[in-house]
Amino acid sequence: MHLTDINFPDLLLSIWRGVIKGSTVTDVKKLPWAVLQGDTWVAHGLQVQLASSYLPGFFDRAPRNIAEKISSGYKAAEFHTYLWNYAPAMLRRLLPVDCWRHLCKTAKSVQIIYQERISVADLKKSRELLDEATREFEEIYVQRDPDRIHFVRPCIHTLWHAPDEIVRRGSLICCTQCTMERLIGDLVAELKQPSNPYQNLSQRAVRRCQVNALKAMIPSLDRSEIQRYSLPRGAEDLGDGFALLRALDSCMRSIPSHEAAAFYDFLQSAEPASVLDMSRETYSLKVRKWARLKLPNGLVARSAWKECDKPLSKLRLARCVKFANQARQTEVGEVQYFCQMGKTRRPVALVSVFGPRDAQLYTDSQGTIELMEYGGSGALCVVDVRDIQTVVGMIPDVMPAEETYESDYQHLHEGLRYFVVEKLGLKLGVLAGEAELELESEE
Repeated sequence: MHLTDINFPDLLLSIWRGVIKGSTVTDVKKLPWAVLQGDTWVAHGLQVQLASSYLPGFFDRAPRNIAEKISSGYKAAEFHTYLWNYAPAMLRRLLPVDCWRHLCKTAKSVQIIYQERISVADLKKSRELLDEATREFEEIYVQRDPDRIHFVRPCIHTLWHAPDEIVRRGSLICCTQCTMERLIGDLVAELKQPSNPYQNLSQRAVRRCQVNALKAMIPSLDRSEIQRYSLPRGAEDLGDGFALLRALDSCMRSIPSHEAAAFYDFLQSAEPASVLDMSRETYSLKVRKWARLKLPNGLVARSAWKECDKPLSKLRLARCVKFANQARQTEVGEVQYFCQMGKTRRPVALVSVFGPRDAQLYTDSQGTIELMEYGGSGALCVVDVRDIQTVVGMIPDVMPAEETYESDYQHLHEGLRYFVVEKLGLKLGVLAGEAELELESEE
């Protein structure tokens, strides 16, 4: 946690801001990569702040304005999302090309390391990228200048060892420091005797162990675990970890012709007998809409049907999903609503599909930036909810003006480009029970 979420961000941001200490000859503010200064730094901080409305709520904490808050309690979770999710896309127009490519190589390596299951091919790629990034850091930033030797901090070398540690220990998120930090915070919060804190802490730890032992022997005593796997009122269990969650429309309603055409295309391939002798142009349909879908990974996908009732300033947008299309290729789309159709009440989602990613940028960034154009109502398709894989954030490549956030009820705009943000180490949050908070709220 400290390595990737505190030490690395502190080092790179100090270099890019021109505030790293230790040089006696070099003016670090005049180095070519010291670009985050003055108005540029202020504008970048605002960009980070405005992106929070497009980041789903299951991210631990959306990064605040980094230009204003970096020296006043900026959290490790904020640095984590900022450096490994935001920075490759947001800094590509600011950093020199060689510095940006170095950042992308490091970010891709960290993204691989944070996976719960890592293939041999991915692990080899991480090792190759870290080999290059470690060497290039010294070539780009130090350039054999003794006055800059302090740029090479221990975190550069420590991260280089991560792939080897994964071979020896397994996925590193399974032995992360986050769990220890959480335990320390919980035990300190339970202290009731400031005059004798250590003995009190010892007794609280003993009681915690006793309670955990009872829960292990009699699982029915663990109410939090029961609540975690139970569904809220009005939900419909679909099996395999999927469930439709309210809000639920009061009745079946007719849908516009362009939406009906998307349903016709889906039925023609999935249930051709149900649209036999029907025309795509005249096909009509009534559906009863659902607002949310619980996924097997614990996340909750929302929909434009209810989210568009709120302005962008009061929203953490969580309706963009990754799904497998009929060719079993992964695409990204914005969920309009969920519903059940046909005699079998097949659960499906109406999705507005984003265009193909910018292939050149994806290659140049080592796969860290998936930049896509929003298709809007002209790119609708229907997918089976079981083909939905996860919920992602879609951050605007060019952030809209701050004053529009109070009046923007559409949120995503046709023709604009957005980049994908996926939560790293998602499994940690699911195991900790953080995902259950999404189930409790009702539209």
